[in-house]
Amino acid sequence: MASSTSTSTSTSTFVARAARLLRVPSVQFAFFGLLLFLVSRFFAGPEAADRQRIVVPAARLSEAERTFQVEAGRPPDAAEKVAIAEKLIDEEILFRHALALGLHHAEAPRQRLASIAAFVEPPGSSVAPAELAERAVALGLHEGDFVTRRVLVDSAARLIRAAARLRAPTEAELAAFFVEHAELFRGEPSLRISQLLLSPGRRKEPEEEALALLLRLRREGTPLEAALVLGDPGQVPAQLPLLTERGLERRFDPDFVKHLAELPAGIWSGPISSRHGIHLVFVQERQPGVVPQLEAAREQVLALWHEVAAERWLSERLRELRGEYEIVLEREVTV
Repeated sequence: MASSTSTSTSTSTFVARAARLLRVPSVQFAFFGLLLFLVSRFFAGPEAADRQRIVVPAARLSEAERTFQVEAGRPPDAAEKVAIAEKLIDEEILFRHALALGLHHAEAPRQRLASIAAFVEPPGSSVAPAELAERAVALGLHEGDFVTRRVLVDSAARLIRAAARLRAPTEAELAAFFVEHAELFRGEPSLRISQLLLSPGRRKEPEEEALALLLRLRREGTPLEAALVLGDPGQVPAQLPLLTERGLERRFDPDFVKHLAELPAGIWSGPISSRHGIHLVFVQERQPGVVPQLEAAREQVLALWHEVAAERWLSERLRELRGEYEIVLEREVTV
């Protein structure tokens, strides 16, 4: 009986002390914080508690930003820093996805890992490449090797993208896609010109003579056919067919073709230099690039449709995979 009374008294004392503690604000804050944590873990389910953590080190962020600065010739702005961090996260997710799929057992990464592991083997060792590759993975050498990581990241991305390429679009989808992206399939604009060459090999002052000839042609209104015999012979004929810019670049050079866009049609202009010498140019005709019919461009349209679909699916799959990880940036990156 005495023991029961003592136990009851101890319990009452404990409850009284607990009640007094719960009246302390700091204790209340800690208690309710713990309660909210346990409730959130309960409703989130076991998968949330089991999520792996991806930590992007501050050093890796800084190195990626330095690489951007070297390539772009300037430091990244705030939005670009966020994009750099996002890319590093995506690459880490793809790397882990590749390992989960066993892609490190493929021939290319296996050979790379075997060559890395061979460095730590004693001279004269006869360990098979497959075992060397397994040892490299066991030692975690695949984590720090840039080449292996790049091979695995690219392999995982290609595998995800390949899934989207298996599906063929319906005719309605392809037609709508073609209409939306019609400008991408527009042909090159074309130009038909005549030209008079004043060759440095035949004339002492070809540019001055070209200016004098230009004034004469404009003043006298010389007919085109009659003017074509006034230039020097050269590798390019005086009268050319309808050609695209690339076709003209092959016959002259890119700088020459750039100047053609500024010339009016139906009149002699110049002088313009090329690798052949100095030219006067008569623009006879300009034709804008034409958007072909779907049937004529079907192969190109279908290839682009698959490319866009693959990129969309890769982005979607990366979003799904992110849900399996807790992402931590060692250094805050904000827009």
